[in-house]
Amino acid sequence: MSLTDPRRGERLELIVDPMEVPQVGVWINSRGWAPPGRTPYYNIALQPCIGAPDHLSDAVQKWRTARMLASGEECRWGVEVWLREEDGGGGD
Repeated sequence: MSLTDPRRGERLELIVDPMEVPQVGVWINSRGWAPPGRTPYYNIALQPCIGAPDHLSDAVQKWRTARMLASGEECRWGVEVWLREEDGGGGD
């Protein structure tokens, strides 16, 4: 997964094993939220997800994507995060 900021020449990459983390969530705030007392702002985030959709009953019954763990069982997965500089590539 990656987000690119061409104005700053930067790219944020999140690397996961798709067999362990099969979905990606995208969170977009278009000035719709801010902490109490602050001005709403713009931001975007990529979120590695191990289940979809958000409502658990849909994930279990309709999508069949919810992972079930036995009592005491653990599930682990990893993520690599990189902030890279773009090469400039000759574009505008």
